[in-house]
Amino acid sequence: MKQQALRSGELSALCLELAQIWHSGTMLADGLYALSGEQGEAGPLIAALYHAADEGMNLPRALEAQGTFPPYMVQMLTLAEKTGQQEETLRALSAYYDRMDRMQVSIRSAVLNPAILTGVMFAVVVILVTQVLPIFEGVFAQLGMQMSGLAGVMLRAGRVLSGAAVGIGAVLAVLMITAFVVYRVPRARATFWRKMRGLSGAGSLSAKIANARLLSTLAMAAQSGMETEEAIGYAANICGDDPRIRRLLSECLTKLQNGARISSALEGVLSARNCRAVALAERTGSQADLFSEIAKRSERSVNDEIDRLIGWVEPALVLLTSAVVGVILLSIMLPLLGIMSSIG
Repeated sequence: MKQQALRSGELSALCLELAQIWHSGTMLADGLYALSGEQGEAGPLIAALYHAADEGMNLPRALEAQGTFPPYMVQMLTLAEKTGQQEETLRALSAYYDRMDRMQVSIRSAVLNPAILTGVMFAVVVILVTQVLPIFEGVFAQLGMQMSGLAGVMLRAGRVLSGAAVGIGAVLAVLMITAFVVYRVPRARATFWRKMRGLSGAGSLSAKIANARLLSTLAMAAQSGMETEEAIGYAANICGDDPRIRRLLSECLTKLQNGARISSALEGVLSARNCRAVALAERTGSQADLFSEIAKRSERSVNDEIDRLIGWVEPALVLLTSAVVGVILLSIMLPLLGIMSSIG
């Protein structure tokens, strides 16, 4: 039976454990046997890897046989088998998936927190117009008055909502099921983010996230001993679902094939400052370390952008909810206060 795919954080931990096996000089099957007692989602997968390795498969073939590991991970380890850099590649993969995990957590926070606040705001307003306003309508009727103005409009809206409760409930159920599918199914999640990128501009948060993902891929490939041109080709396979990134990488590969230096070819992909740093790294042979540092900076930039987004969206939603509820209540209470003062 096909196992459930691991999340980025679990892949990072697994790659680090496999790197430790290589570092200790233990046979792959013996190391996997020692890990096969793990609990949680990774346990059955590691047990399956152990049985594959015990039958004589190398690590890339064992991973590919499970059908649940990312093709990028399998491709990188296949290359590492040829270059003899399994431990370095596994550590680079661990760092790569750790960066992806942190970025995914930040993105989930940026989407989930405002969504929850919006849901709470909607629920408060719905309860107010469908349950609270009818009570005040009865009070007004006893005083020989009718609710008018904004309160009257909201009361009529509440009646419409009450009449369409079944339809609204069905729509909400469909939205919840869709959100669950997007969250749990990788292909649906990829389609969702692709659509979201299509709705946003090139300078938006989604573009920064795509850049950070690209740089993490380049850093991982460079740390594995891959040539820069080949690393960009691998990056195109991983990040090519973003049209802008696909275009930039295509232009970069064309420049490299025409004999351009790496720093010149990466113009448009990296900032001018980072291109100067790459030019210096070309002379010192430290491209792998530099790409790793640029990837970390890009990730920090994305996290800062997400924090800023959440920082103004959440207070804005709270203020909006307070304003809507306050205006509705004032539109009810002010006429009542006028009546009470005239009676007094």
